[in-house]
Amino acid sequence: MSINAASVGLSHSLNNTVGSLQQQISTGSRINQAKDDPAGLQVSIELSSQIRGNNIAMRNSNDGVSALQIAEGGLSSVTDSLQRIRELTVQAGNGTLSNSDRSALQNEADQLLEGIRDTIGSSEFNGKSMLKGDEGLNIQTGADAGEQQGLRTVDLAAELESMDLFKLDLTNPDTSAAFDSLDGALSLAGELSSEFGASQNRLEFGMDSLMNENLNETAARSRISDTDMAKAISEMSQAQVKQQAEIAMLGQANSSRGHVLSLLNV
Repeated sequence: MSINAASVGLSHSLNNTVGSLQQQISTGSRINQAKDDPAGLQVSIELSSQIRGNNIAMRNSNDGVSALQIAEGGLSSVTDSLQRIRELTVQAGNGTLSNSDRSALQNEADQLLEGIRDTIGSSEFNGKSMLKGDEGLNIQTGADAGEQQGLRTVDLAAELESMDLFKLDLTNPDTSAAFDSLDGALSLAGELSSEFGASQNRLEFGMDSLMNENLNETAARSRISDTDMAKAISEMSQAQVKQQAEIAMLGQANSSRGHVLSLLNV
């Protein structure tokens, strides 16, 4: 009986080993239960949290880039309109123009100014505009607290209003006030364009860094939690050979005991 008990115990251990290896091979994961590697599981969970957080941060950064691109596109349209209005202002400085000529210039300038208002109002991303407020936007650009990038916003219509841009009068031969307003508006537009471009570059560089970080962390997690197929298959083959040998030994032991018992019964 002692031989059978030992054999049964050995079979249970081998069965567990074979079962565990089969699970690792079928799932592709070395850690399928906490008991498989408690420390490795904790590290794997932390890496997974970082990887998933980085993925969302990259999505956030992409949204920030989109918002900046829309703002930059609107600002480019505003700048084009300002440049055209400045051309009209230069033309209005011609003392040989008639009153009807000046009225025509004023009418075109008014239409362009209304277009500027419309452009500012429609330059939105997901209901948010970088040209209609001065509270700023914060983008979560990393997986951890405090990893944010602030984006500048501006109430562009109010800024232009403060420069008297929308009170532009080209019917007056004295265009000095108009030039002051336009040059101030163009300077502001150039400043904002430069800042939006720099913010976009920073977001894109940050996304590249997150992508590289994720590649490295994914590789580290894989080394910890993924199954080494060659090793697992080799170990399972060895365990199966031992299992078959044990079965053969158990059969031989039972056969020998039966033979002894048959002799005793003679």
